[in-house]
Amino acid sequence: MKYEQTVLHLSLILGVGPATIKLILENVENLINVYNFFVADFVKIGLSFDRAQKVVAGLQDRSLLDKELALIAKHQISWCVLGTEEY
Repeated sequence: MKYEQTVLHLSLILGVGPATIKLILENVENLINVYNFFVADFVKIGLSFDRAQKVVAGLQDRSLLDKELALIAKHQISWCVLGTEEY
């Protein structure tokens, strides 16, 4: 999975907003690794226990991400994640 898709996936999790995503981006060296994180790993980087549980559960469920990516492809939408070097 690409960096941009991981950021998109995080943004689709209910209760996870820009501040949480920013905290994750600032504290995780390789963003793809978040799919292997446990609640305790997110708590170590500063998320509350409840928020960490939401992130872990949300990342385990790819259905929202798959639907969003299908819509992006169907409607030929161009998109990017701000702050990435690749556009």
